[in-house]
Amino acid sequence: MGLDEQTQYTKIGNIIREINPDVVFNVCRWQFPGTWATNLADSWRISGDIDNTFKSILNIIELNADLWKYASLGHVNDMDMLQVGRGMSYEEDKTHFSMWCMMNSPLLAGNDLRNMSEETIGILTFEEVIALNQDPLVCQARRLKKNSVLEVWAKPLISTMSGKVAVALLNRSEKTATISFNPDSIGIAAKKGYTMRDLWAKKDFTYSENQKISFEIPAHGVVILKIVGTMKPHNVFQYK
Repeated sequence: MGLDEQTQYTKIGNIIREINPDVVFNVCRWQFPGTWATNLADSWRISGDIDNTFKSILNIIELNADLWKYASLGHVNDMDMLQVGRGMSYEEDKTHFSMWCMMNSPLLAGNDLRNMSEETIGILTFEEVIALNQDPLVCQARRLKKNSVLEVWAKPLISTMSGKVAVALLNRSEKTATISFNPDSIGIAAKKGYTMRDLWAKKDFTYSENQKISFEIPAHGVVILKIVGTMKPHNVFQYK
């Protein structure tokens, strides 16, 4: 039709907000629309439509991996609606939900809310992981380490110098694997000590100064950690 996307979406957004300023405006073109959308819209789709397969989940995570720099308070990358409770395994559902929270995607349930298992309800209402999505800093997680199918993602909470960091250990593979990382790589000064909590397991770890953290991750699984310590003065989250 020869219509310019930026021009047309800007017109539509302005008209809608004249009628009701308190509205959520989403741009959808099945891929990242460009930097023009990052101030105009509250959210914008970054991929084609999701489906209830782990392959689709991983594909969207990959498409969003380098878009963290465009997310900010009130403006986020939309990874599409959740597929929790729609046929994937429990571990896959948990990984899916965890990464959507870590990457600040809008959380829209895509399942039949009238017919949910206790496992599905447990995932969709898990407050400690949802809190990562709702953190006021709205800092999208970055992939800080990738070893083939094993990955470490992290995001600061509250501020880049708060000393609080959420970490996702993602196992894309078909078998259980060990993922390790150094606290210094996520901005935490290990020598000054830190505490750690496994959110899904609801397990707290004692104060540590260890230079290496390791977890065994199930196939297609994830471990989500909240680490509290002292931030290094010049850490990875202070740079774009």
